[in-house]
Amino acid sequence: MALSAAIILAAGEGTRMRSNKPKVLHTLAGKTFLNRVMDSVSALDPETLAVVVHYQAERVAEAARSYNERVTIVNQDDIPGTGRAVQCAMTQLKEQGGLDGSVLIAASDMPLLDADTLNQLLAFHEQSGNGATVLTTILDDPTGYGRIIRDSEGNVLRIVEQKDANSSELAVHEVNTSVYVFDAKLLAEAIANLKSNNAQGEFYLTDALETAKANGAVGAFAAPDPLSVEGVNDRVQLAALAKAHNKRICEHWMRKGVTILDSETTWIEDDVRIERDAVILPGCFLEGQTVIGEGAQVGPYTTLISAVIDADAHVERSRVQETHIGRAANIGPWTYLRPGNDLGEESKAGAFVEMKKAHIGNGTKVPHLSYVGDADLGEHTNIGGGTITANYDGVHKHHTTIGSNVHVGAGNLFVAPVEVGSGVTTGAGSVVRHDVPDDSMVYSGKHTTCSRGLEARMGALNMPAVQDSIDAIRIAAAAADRMKATDLVAFDVTEPLAITDAMLVATASNERQVLAVAEEIEKDLYLKSGKRQPRSREGLTEGQWVLLDYGDFVIHVMHQESRDFYRLERLWKDCPSIDLQLEHPETSDEETAETAE
Repeated sequence: MALSAAIILAAGEGTRMRSNKPKVLHTLAGKTFLNRVMDSVSALDPETLAVVVHYQAERVAEAARSYNERVTIVNQDDIPGTGRAVQCAMTQLKEQGGLDGSVLIAASDMPLLDADTLNQLLAFHEQSGNGATVLTTILDDPTGYGRIIRDSEGNVLRIVEQKDANSSELAVHEVNTSVYVFDAKLLAEAIANLKSNNAQGEFYLTDALETAKANGAVGAFAAPDPLSVEGVNDRVQLAALAKAHNKRICEHWMRKGVTILDSETTWIEDDVRIERDAVILPGCFLEGQTVIGEGAQVGPYTTLISAVIDADAHVERSRVQETHIGRAANIGPWTYLRPGNDLGEESKAGAFVEMKKAHIGNGTKVPHLSYVGDADLGEHTNIGGGTITANYDGVHKHHTTIGSNVHVGAGNLFVAPVEVGSGVTTGAGSVVRHDVPDDSMVYSGKHTTCSRGLEARMGALNMPAVQDSIDAIRIAAAAADRMKATDLVAFDVTEPLAITDAMLVATASNERQVLAVAEEIEKDLYLKSGKRQPRSREGLTEGQWVLLDYGDFVIHVMHQESRDFYRLERLWKDCPSIDLQLEHPETSDEETAETAE
């Protein structure tokens, strides 16, 4: 039998909810009551789906249209009662065309009403040949529900509302769920002469069963799952129903191979999907269209809203919304991923990181205390702590692009729109306002393109300190030169030594000169380079050589014999040299001869 029409009753205020919002717009497991009931009824494919509204009618109607754009909205007048709601609906539906077949009527305050139960009800109605069929259930505590009163043969005599029931009727545990199926013609006849002679002064739809009984049999189908037809009248009932429903969802996923450490504190909405061997730790809220991949671990205390978490990823103590997190990525703790992000495989968004509309390449890490918005980051890039992509100019949002294998120093600011190429290194505190080409070094808010070498490479990492070091090497070289030291050379030894950046070597003609040159270098570096002092001094007693270790650079002053023995140039022959910028005035042959003595 075709389902000619489905009428959903959504006109009531729901005063016991104590809310400014209509009861049908309260939510359970992420969807409003009305949305859930409309989805279940729509699955039956009725020719017409009607929703009856009255309290905050436009608000409820707008919500209904957002759930199903083909819905018919029926406005109930000020005459109260479910019977009146159906009268208004039937009048409007008849004006739109004749009804021939079955009409389903359902209340909208049963958020767990499912399509399977409704299909069973329709099948029972058709097979039984009844003119009307009531969906019932049996409850341990039937308080608040209309009671099903049967005759000695089990036929439905009437439905008595709670406030109109006598003591014997109140003792009945079989209750009305406010879901009915009527033959269309019989329904039209049954609601034509409803009266309001009851305690509430309302037109009850249940009274229509008396008329229906006179013109055809009235049957009852008991829902196999009482939870599916449990109504909500107040927030206490809502909380209890939500908890019972969530327990079932958690049990479902645990039986599918998902580890849920504490189902009491884990809340999972209906449309969430979880693969086997995923682990959900306590305090998690999994909402919307969230998908969690095989072997992923979520939590503790994490909220996922329509997020996609790929296999083996970890998300800890974070809020993630409409974001894709790639395989084996690591998120959290205290990470906020707003809508529109796509994080690649083995990427990282660490503590106190916020992202919005960001694409993060494979292996790229944003470890902590950063904001990345409206940005594309390439692969295997590292973002230093305290970095911000300044994407908003007060009117428009702008985009930042950072290439692959980029090393961003701490406290950087990228002023969008800006593009940074691959292989770039930026120094701490850099403000990047202009595009940066590949393999460049950026410092002090400007960028420069340099060849490989200490001044460019190390200058990008911490330009003020490294420039001071290079200046210090030149100060030391000038002091040694003034003291008649010879063969002054400096090398960038970053690659072979790692712990030391530069080496200055000077030659003295005798042991006394070795000590004098070293002393002069120390004095000049102290006076001219910010009171810089060596971390250690070696070789002072021997006089054959002196080593002054300043941390980021080392100075060797050596007797010629020692220099020949150690052959330092051979050790550093593959290292880039540093221009010492020494200037010598022209000297006469006589002066040269005196120096040679």
